[in-house]
Amino acid sequence: MEDFKIRSVPLSELSDYHRPEEVTGYCKSCPKYGKFWSCPPHGFDVSGYIHQFQHACIIGVKVHLDPVQNRNDALAYYHRRRHLLNAALLEIEADLSTAEVLFSGNCDVCNTCSRKEGQPCIRKDKMRYSLESLGYNVSEISETLLGKKLQWDQAKMPEYLFLVAAILSNAVIDTGTIKLA
Repeated sequence: MEDFKIRSVPLSELSDYHRPEEVTGYCKSCPKYGKFWSCPPHGFDVSGYIHQFQHACIIGVKVHLDPVQNRNDALAYYHRRRHLLNAALLEIEADLSTAEVLFSGNCDVCNTCSRKEGQPCIRKDKMRYSLESLGYNVSEISETLLGKKLQWDQAKMPEYLFLVAAILSNAVIDTGTIKLA
């Protein structure tokens, strides 16, 4: 895996970054809004879901982009890296008894999400939410807790894109045991 940073914090420390109204407003402008089971609007109490955990391991992965590569190829590379990260997180979760991972971005377990057809999630055992889908300001989490500014420039190819995921748990997770191959 590319360069990565990891930071373990009490879940209460993330409350400063939990702004559901603001973040859901951003989500509503996304073409994926309401089209993935991992994306809002959610049919459950998000606060109740979050507060069943006490700790969070925030994971950031820097995906370097080739500035001469065309945008479509660079985005395809980024999405492959994101898929690999999400798959690795599911493997890590399987080894932790009181944890659940939050993917970077929307769930990408299925090729086509069943929500688009108005059907229930067919992989509920693997579907995961993201920090942003639960109302967290990921830009601020990345910059403050991981020391990496997200690059949003649409006019030119950024130097890198930064994936931000998390592991929620009721026990403190030893960050030294998190290996992303």
